[in-house]
Amino acid sequence: MNEITKTAPAQVTTGPIIGSHKIYTSPEGRPDIRVPFREIPLDPSANELPFRVYDTSGPYTDTGITIDLEAGLPSVRGEWIAKRGFATVTPRAVKPEDNGFATGAALVAPCPATPQIFAANPGQMVTQYEFARAGIITEEMIYVAHRENLGRAAAHDKAAERIADGESFGAELPEFVTPEFVRSEIARGRAIIPANINHPELEPVIIGRNFLVKINANIGNSAVTSSAAEEVEKLVWAIRWGGDTVMDLSTGRNNHNIRSRILRNTPVPHGTEPN
Repeated sequence: MNEITKTAPAQVTTGPIIGSHKIYTSPEGRPDIRVPFREIPLDPSANELPFRVYDTSGPYTDTGITIDLEAGLPSVRGEWIAKRGFATVTPRAVKPEDNGFATGAALVAPCPATPQIFAANPGQMVTQYEFARAGIITEEMIYVAHRENLGRAAAHDKAAERIADGESFGAELPEFVTPEFVRSEIARGRAIIPANINHPELEPVIIGRNFLVKINANIGNSAVTSSAAEEVEKLVWAIRWGGDTVMDLSTGRNNHNIRSRILRNTPVPHGTEPN
């Protein structure tokens, strides 16, 4: 018999990662798109600027944002999605089996944050692949191009030299990642941006051979004991230590309601496996 604690998330780990701080920069000409990075200050004796690294930790390491797990994370893509004119739909009702037939005190409450649900109109493009094949550069493509560069614009003159230092093993690494290069790689089927239109909290990430290595983290509730608070905290630690995507491998009950809380509070692509 599954023992599920009914606790709703109250708080999770927040604050900067020791020895670094979060910054945001914008692609040229797009001040409305803010892309996160972490900067690591070096010892003054190095006489070097802070070292910039990719950041997957979302708002949880931003000291200027107050985390409210009941309300969910701030929307990153809401305006981009809204302007594409998708249809609004009513989701199907949650069935008892969606939560493993948990009832009463054993049932975890669903997340109060309930954004509008969208679906494509007949014949409407919805995926980044469809936009890429149509020759359209989306905000998501602009975002990931800037994210992949990690400030390379400041050292563009040395990019070719750095690439020549390594072994590409057949990859086609550009000296500078442009939104058009991102679009082309997606259109050719060599890269993907997992960006569901019903996940506006997502900070876009690109996965493909000609881009930075990405790490997937697995989490999941237990058939023995689990709570919504514990599962969201697992998510937070997965992305805090560099998980670019998170996969839910839950085996316990309350799967639907716990996942609703995770999804509303995750800035990375989130998937699940059927069980």
